[in-house]
Amino acid sequence: MRWRINVREPLPFQWGGLFTADAQWSHADRVIGSWELMIGMEETAYMRVDDTNYALRRGDMLLIGPGERHGGYRISAPGVSFAWFHFDPVEPLRPDAGEQGESETMLVLPRHAACPNPQRVAILARQLLHVASAGYRFKGAADYFLTTLVIELAEQLHDSARSPQGPAYDPQMLEWIRLHALDRGISVARIAEQFRYNPDYLSRMFKRRHGEALHAYIHRLKLDKAKELLAQTPLGIKEIADRVGIGDDKQFMKWFKRLEGMTPTAYRKAFIRLHMNNR
Repeated sequence: MRWRINVREPLPFQWGGLFTADAQWSHADRVIGSWELMIGMEETAYMRVDDTNYALRRGDMLLIGPGERHGGYRISAPGVSFAWFHFDPVEPLRPDAGEQGESETMLVLPRHAACPNPQRVAILARQLLHVASAGYRFKGAADYFLTTLVIELAEQLHDSARSPQGPAYDPQMLEWIRLHALDRGISVARIAEQFRYNPDYLSRMFKRRHGEALHAYIHRLKLDKAKELLAQTPLGIKEIADRVGIGDDKQFMKWFKRLEGMTPTAYRKAFIRLHMNNR
């Protein structure tokens, strides 16, 4: 099932939060009157929507419509966590028949999907939670952040559906880069050696396909992980630097400010207000 979403106007945000289970947990069976978007943060939430089962893992999205019965179909482990957002679009979401495709204002989202860049999705979800509970004077701020999150999901899933061709499209290589992006020794030369490509050729093909240099992509993966750890954990700067493969914390702080435009501490302070629940 896929839905067409009109984003010509911001999607009206109703409420949301970050759920984290302290013990074994299963979602209560219920029916609601609004749309709900769930983003998996940690572990796996086992959800049934009508008669279909879905495993909501870290970086997955799940879209539930009004009037659809949903709940858990098995027990989730302690620590399972997901962000949840309720919204009520002005223009009703319509099932996508596949004949029209997307446009500048009409996006398509599936019921359930794994996001290619889960760190970026998690950061946007955290930003939306912060805005929703930060008491902004502009009451529509959360609407715009929700719409940004939906656009990001649609873009990621649209790009991942394109047909692969050539070294820059190699799904095995892209997954290897994602898994090793936080290594200290990661480099274009190491990736090229791993997959037996000429480094210059690989760099040219990657930039032609993705619109950014391969080394910049690696830095972006490191930065997204650093931002996630700053927003979601109490880890110190030195430990976060080590986890993203930058051994020196002073070097990490200069690198972070150069790429993000603010210090790691300033970034962390910007996203501290969240609505959290565990039931």
